[in-house]
Amino acid sequence: MVIDELSDEECLKAIAQARFGRLACAHDNQPYVVPIYYAYHKGADGASYLYSFTTVGQKIEWMRTNPLVCVEWDEVERYDRWTSVIAFGRYEELSAHPESGLDEEDLGRQIHRANELLREHSATWWQPGSAAFVSRTHCDPARSWTPVYYRIRIDRVSGRRASGDSEGVAR
Repeated sequence: MVIDELSDEECLKAIAQARFGRLACAHDNQPYVVPIYYAYHKGADGASYLYSFTTVGQKIEWMRTNPLVCVEWDEVERYDRWTSVIAFGRYEELSAHPESGLDEEDLGRQIHRANELLREHSATWWQPGSAAFVSRTHCDPARSWTPVYYRIRIDRVSGRRASGDSEGVAR
């Protein structure tokens, strides 16, 4: 098996073509990894973003406390044929919180962009976040349904690709 490092461009292309990954965040030296659906978008500022939607819960509370996160995406064809990419970045909540730095107009544009990007890739983009809330209401019926749109601003990426033994060539 030959394992190659992916260029930044190859990493971003892999992330952009996918819709599902694993979000890792941490709080008080405790890591937490959860599956998420996302939509990739390259902003007018040249930055790359992953947009997503959820409801208030542990991951949102932890990311509000520590916005440094990463998202992992992988594709495994066989034990010796796979691709894995990690995007390191910063959580940015699309909300009216003062720390978001978004005024009302920009906030509306960003939420609309997130909604359109997510809808473009799946008619049921909202179901995972909603299903998580419904399952929680049985535990805490007083908790309100608060949708949260957020994005991860990608600061750097890293990726590897393994090619099978039959394809390996001395390099």
